[in-house]
Amino acid sequence: MTILTPSTHPGPVSRSSLLLIVFAALLGFLTSGCRPAPPADLQVGKAVVREIGGAEVHTYRLPLTAGTYLRMRIDQPGIDVTARLVGPGGKEIDFFEEPKRAEEPDRLVWIAKRGGEYRLEVKPRTPRGKRGKYRLSLQELRPARADDAERLAAEAEYQQARRMLAEDVNTGATRSLGGFQNALHRWQRSADRTGQVDALIQIAAIQNSLSRFTDALGDAEQALRLAREKRYLEGEARALALLGDTYNRLNDPKQALEPLNESLPRLRALGDVYWQGLALYSIGIALRYSSRPDEALQSLEQARVLLNEAGDLVYEANARTVEGWIEAGRGQYGKALEQAEAALRLSESAHDDGARSSVLLLLGFIHNARGELEEALRDSQEALEIKIALQDPFSEAFIRQGLGSLYFNLGEPRSEEHTSELQSHHDL
Repeated sequence: MTILTPSTHPGPVSRSSLLLIVFAALLGFLTSGCRPAPPADLQVGKAVVREIGGAEVHTYRLPLTAGTYLRMRIDQPGIDVTARLVGPGGKEIDFFEEPKRAEEPDRLVWIAKRGGEYRLEVKPRTPRGKRGKYRLSLQELRPARADDAERLAAEAEYQQARRMLAEDVNTGATRSLGGFQNALHRWQRSADRTGQVDALIQIAAIQNSLSRFTDALGDAEQALRLAREKRYLEGEARALALLGDTYNRLNDPKQALEPLNESLPRLRALGDVYWQGLALYSIGIALRYSSRPDEALQSLEQARVLLNEAGDLVYEANARTVEGWIEAGRGQYGKALEQAEAALRLSESAHDDGARSSVLLLLGFIHNARGELEEALRDSQEALEIKIALQDPFSEAFIRQGLGSLYFNLGEPRSEEHTSELQSHHDL
């Protein structure tokens, strides 16, 4: 704050002038603690990790020349923030508001049309929510090149695919896959390895959800190789976690644990709550299939806490479902039922049919083990209908095998239903 005082001349200072100077100094002292912090500068490749909450607004300076290419992202492991870019003259450029899943980072790829000082403002999306940390990364800042048009088009494809993925948890994966693949091809043509890693991680996760595990494995391995070449730390940590998840789905828990255990400390160092939760969830599954149930339950419980913090009801439900299977395998059907009911509520709140069908399978198993065969048949048939609608032949085959056994237990070993289910299982 600049204080203007009357001009002085050699000689004694008048009483009125002295009082004015003292008052101005006192005013500056009293108000200095109330002023917002001056804007901070961003540096390429140096991430800023800060805690924010309430009505706080964090401001960052971006002096740009016309034709500057800029890429940045905001990871939000502990709080959901909103951001805006304000250009010279106060013109606001909104770019962080696209629909997406809560755990996804906010992104910007942009070319400045006008030179001047821009400022980035970050604030909590919900002022009354709890405080948390975000990570702001200025990934690239350089003069624009001819091939940047391809990068901008790739980002547009990527963002559109993210919208599809966020808008419908049940059909979004199938609908968005082509968009992520188109973005990948554009980033390959422009030799953008960071973009390729981001697209490959999305593609591999979708391939896993569609039971295309061999394809997912190749995509995850390629993402990991590119991330290491680029020294893209977030991409490397996430690719490792995804690789472990894929090995689990390929029934290779021993192979899964190596990349998962490598990813976990990296994700912790990055403060990535959501992906830590996913890694711990996958570790729990690998430990379960490695006949280490106590360690599996511990890992799954830790995963649930982090996934709840990240706001992912689907994977929180999935973690409870796996815990229920472990308890059922021990003959603890009461505990298993408790986990299944909690998982069912979560999956229904998330409107996720895939997670709901997994819970129904667990409920069918519990009812079957208790001799409640009609209830087991009801739950299994409902799970089958969901898997057919989701076009998941791998899971459909698994359920049909169980239904064949149920018809046998119901005293109908040669019934038309029993024969039909076993034949369908074989065909699938």
